[in-house]
Amino acid sequence: MKGNVYSYKTKTKGQLWGYVHDAPTPTKKRNQIRKTGFATEKEASAAMRKSMIDYDAGKLELSDMKVADVIQVYLDYAKNEGKRAKGTIANYEGVYKNHLHVLKDKSVKNIKQVEIQDWKRELYNQGVSDNVFNCCVKLLKVSFNYAIELELLQINPFRRLKAEKIPKKHRNRFSIEELQELFNICFSEFKEYYCLFALSVMTGMRVGEYIALQTSDINFSTNVISVSKQLTRGDRHKPKTLSSVRDVDISDELVNILKWHIDTFNIKDGDFLFRADEGGLLYQKWVERKFKRLLILAGFDENYCRVHDLRGQYVDLMHYLDVGIEYISKQVGHSDSKITSNSYSEILKCMPVKVNKALDRLLFNKFSFDTLSSYG
Repeated sequence: MKGNVYSYKTKTKGQLWGYVHDAPTPTKKRNQIRKTGFATEKEASAAMRKSMIDYDAGKLELSDMKVADVIQVYLDYAKNEGKRAKGTIANYEGVYKNHLHVLKDKSVKNIKQVEIQDWKRELYNQGVSDNVFNCCVKLLKVSFNYAIELELLQINPFRRLKAEKIPKKHRNRFSIEELQELFNICFSEFKEYYCLFALSVMTGMRVGEYIALQTSDINFSTNVISVSKQLTRGDRHKPKTLSSVRDVDISDELVNILKWHIDTFNIKDGDFLFRADEGGLLYQKWVERKFKRLLILAGFDENYCRVHDLRGQYVDLMHYLDVGIEYISKQVGHSDSKITSNSYSEILKCMPVKVNKALDRLLFNKFSFDTLSSYG
């Protein structure tokens, strides 16, 4: 960090001294801090050295804002500009309300690292999980980084605060026979969810993606579903990443199931494929509750796995069929194939096969849709 002391003349006080030193920020590499009015060069030099030390230690701020003020600026931006999904904002507001009260009224200018560590210690003494703590860390960092971007602040006092590493949880998977049994039970007990369940297992789409589907998103002549929206807490919006906007290839059997669903439940052109019992939009929690009931009927514990885990089930099925990781990554909407392999499977095989034909044979060799529908 560079700095220098300089002199200047005034009409009333004669010669005075000032200093200037670099104060780089994420948005301005050449941002500088200046102060004038010192009687001697020695005073100016001493003040500059203290300013540089304070800046490096994270104590110097251009504002007297409180932590709560900084967070509120970011939350208003995220909500009004649509920069975060409703679920993310709800999570942020929850940890802000319930877990940041010790920090809310702290002055950004004077907050000390020991106070931040005391807050962390108190949180864990209260029994919060690593996931909750990590959500707090993320909110603090994005809020203060946004304030720096707006030039409200110079540095982020929470920049040294690190999220906890959470061990990767083991996610249960179904055998092929168990999947076939789940298909049978679902068709018998929850026909209105049969197509939804099939989409989960046979496309790897996210819950929010397939409950946002409309008939216009399906091209039956090319066996493709266009994913351009997702549904979160009743809000249909664009997916959070560009890679999530994609065309998903589907099998002939899944095409038949989709046609059967549209015909059986009288889905009109342009309608949502799935609706709640009362006719309203389908919420993810309702899908999760129905899936728990399906698990119980099939003899599993209701917490054996989550609906979202069916996405991983699809990835593992693709690996089992020797499908290339790049194709799998495209299907599930990941920007990088490493995300797919790291998130869902340790098996990395890349032999090309006729994916959807093989998937049909794998899942429906015992229970074929041909016995339920005349669609061909």
